[in-house]
Amino acid sequence: MTDTAQSKNHKTHILISDVSSFLGSQIAQVFLDAHCAVYGIGSSHVPEKLLSSHNFTLLEIDLSQPLPAYLPTFDLIFDLSLLKNQDNLSHMPHMSPQLTNAIALSQRHNSRLYIFAPITTPEEFYEYLTSGKDDLKDRISLFLTGDVYGPQMPLDNSNKLTVLIKQAIQTDKIILEKEGLEQIYPAYITDATQTVKKVIMTNHHR
Repeated sequence: MTDTAQSKNHKTHILISDVSSFLGSQIAQVFLDAHCAVYGIGSSHVPEKLLSSHNFTLLEIDLSQPLPAYLPTFDLIFDLSLLKNQDNLSHMPHMSPQLTNAIALSQRHNSRLYIFAPITTPEEFYEYLTSGKDDLKDRISLFLTGDVYGPQMPLDNSNKLTVLIKQAIQTDKIILEKEGLEQIYPAYITDATQTVKKVIMTNHHR
């Protein structure tokens, strides 16, 4: 976010769920570099670079539970919860308590909500999210996300591409599960984060 994307009297406040994930931490860094106030929900494995930033706050809350009243007002909310469990990529994701709360929070704060889902998520999912709710169509954007990889990525990441990269680094062979019939959708981390930033700027200047 540049200075033109913020008023002089307001620093953009951003909430990112699963900020301890590779994608979540990199999105957080993009907006910290742009002098936004970033709030993250995640485990203790949040990168030290984020924790050391005076514009970053780690929230010890569970987005699937009732949210405390003390939360600041967020301009942008990023929910990465649908990327955690990708066992059934071809099926319609369900409205988890975390996603339900993220939507409710965006309505309460009049903020934009960016939901990240696996790239194989059915096209009908967006309509499912916003069905009968015209205000949500103006508020929610959906990012379909491939297998993110790049420098400094943790090798315990569970996406299919990371599993293969880990094998290549640690062993002299790569084992393809399910006879190699599963598709992999590589997404370089910088391409992913810059796309996110571009979409945010576009939506802000509409």
